[in-house]
Amino acid sequence: MSEILVTFSAIQGAEGDVAATSQNINGQLDDLKSYLAPMVSTWTGAASENYQAKQKQWDEAAAELNAILAQIGKALGDAGQEFQAAENSNASIWA
Repeated sequence: MSEILVTFSAIQGAEGDVAATSQNINGQLDDLKSYLAPMVSTWTGAASENYQAKQKQWDEAAAELNAILAQIGKALGDAGQEFQAAENSNASIWA
């Protein structure tokens, strides 16, 4: 028979790590935009248009990444709750 060992604190920690990673990425992207803003504000014409198009692609990719990380975090949280409920149910059999 196979065994599954679940450490609830590890699942909760991983859920928190995913959220922290998402926040860290967002912070770094915001810092990069702030750093570039003075230079970008001087661009006109095709240079500005091309940058804005690429920045839009970058923002969309970052939003997709954040959505995926949120789904992973939710899945970890849900899994932790399900494992905890199963353990509680199994423990109640012996009570």
